[in-house]
Amino acid sequence: MVADVLPGDPETVIAREVKARNIDMLLMGAYAHSPLRALIFGSKTTDLLRAATIPTLLLR
Repeated sequence: MVADVLPGDPETVIAREVKARNIDMLLMGAYAHSPLRALIFGSKTTDLLRAATIPTLLLR
């Protein structure tokens, strides 16, 4: 297993690394925010799921 800390926007960095490393499946952990906070600030988790081009398993 390889772990890296990469700077940048998570959606952009993850998409780039998925392509560069030829990743077949993305596993993500997430935690819930209040609906009001998600409405005002949005959600990176939701953005990542929408942009995913490979199967993605989300664990909450």
